[in-house]
Amino acid sequence: MKPRRDRRESNVKLRDENISQYLKRESRKKEQKKEAEEEATRPQLTPGQIRKKARPRLKETKREEKAKPFLVLKNQETLLAEREYELVEEINKSYIEESKHGQGKIKDKGDLRQKNLYFSNVKDCPREIYYKFFEPERARDYTVKGLILFDEGNIHHRNIQRRLEDRGKGRNPEGFLEIPEFNATGYYDLLVPIGSKNGWQVCDMGEIKSKLPYACEQISQIDYDQAQLYHYGATLSKRLKTKRIRIRNIRIIYKDRAIETDDVHFAWMVKPDLDRQLEIRQYFQWLNDIVIGRKFLSPHPFEKKSTKCTYCRFKEWCWRRYPDKVEERADESLDKIALPEKEILDSYAKKLYEILNQESELRAEKNKIVPVLLAYFKKTKNPVYPVTQFEGLAPKQSKTTEWDLDKLREAIGFEMFAKISKPESKKITELINKEFVDAAKFEEFKTFKPSKPSIYIKKIQGGKND
Repeated sequence: MKPRRDRRESNVKLRDENISQYLKRESRKKEQKKEAEEEATRPQLTPGQIRKKARPRLKETKREEKAKPFLVLKNQETLLAEREYELVEEINKSYIEESKHGQGKIKDKGDLRQKNLYFSNVKDCPREIYYKFFEPERARDYTVKGLILFDEGNIHHRNIQRRLEDRGKGRNPEGFLEIPEFNATGYYDLLVPIGSKNGWQVCDMGEIKSKLPYACEQISQIDYDQAQLYHYGATLSKRLKTKRIRIRNIRIIYKDRAIETDDVHFAWMVKPDLDRQLEIRQYFQWLNDIVIGRKFLSPHPFEKKSTKCTYCRFKEWCWRRYPDKVEERADESLDKIALPEKEILDSYAKKLYEILNQESELRAEKNKIVPVLLAYFKKTKNPVYPVTQFEGLAPKQSKTTEWDLDKLREAIGFEMFAKISKPESKKITELINKEFVDAAKFEEFKTFKPSKPSIYIKKIQGGKND
């Protein structure tokens, strides 16, 4: 049996615990009552507010929320996408089949030999014209790219014709012209009304073409010559005379087929050039009488690597006797390199891939930084900008020699000048030593043109420049 004192202490402790728990319960009841009163007076939330409140949010500061991107890009290597070829092949086949069987089909592989000269033949090589008349089967097939360009060109022609016709600036599309003296024909794209004079309608002829961007800002020689044929053909046209239409100028309209800038369309006004017309007529007369009339295959007028030959459909046949000669040289140094295991080879391939990808970015960054440092060197006159203890950056600029050839030829005489043909240091030295030409004469007519400055890495020794 426990002593009386222990029982009294135990009862006191039990009583204190009961009181503490009672006070806690009462405090909790007051809090619940207060929350209920606040809940009763609080306005009811809409479903949208409830969803927004229940949406989990990351703990971020306001600055971090503003800086957070809208959508993080996914790594290109992890995209679930791969090259697809089926649809591309079907599209390409459609162009090829349409060109052979569709309306306005392109005649390739000699389906139809050319019967007369066209105004557009002004751009063709005489050998190309020979093949078109007598051996059209020698032409290669049109590429899909070429067929697409033809198709888009036709669509653009019709679009421009319709737009100008709707605005009253164009009419009578696809007019026919003929020059009987050398059996040549051509079609203009539209007539542009100008006004009337002495009972005649004065018009300009329009010709629509699509070009690469760099070719739109000046008229090409070919288009200029073709416009002169339109000028001459218009003076012979019975149809224009019957309708009492007189042609003033030829308007050449270019479209930038790449649409790289806001200026898409360009136009040129070509006036009659009688001297050039005579030259073109003589050339076409030669084509008609000699190349076509006597089946004359002329010598090659262009180099094989020229642009004219590169895009000619008869190139392979025309140059068949002169195949490309490629001298094969064995690189013996490569034979000494042992191929590593596939894992190492894969790592090399990925590293090189990254380097090639970064080259353009590094080049753009270099072009941005170099002018700043060049401006620093120009203003401070410092020869080098130290970067490490032994190396720094320094500017460099080379120069090229320019000659006043006319005055140099007059000073040393034509015979002496002919021996050097073009001033070169080695030839000039020989001329001075062997022919006793005064060396000062060369200095008098020589100037130096500085090249664009650049920056290179320069060695520094002992804190001083090399």
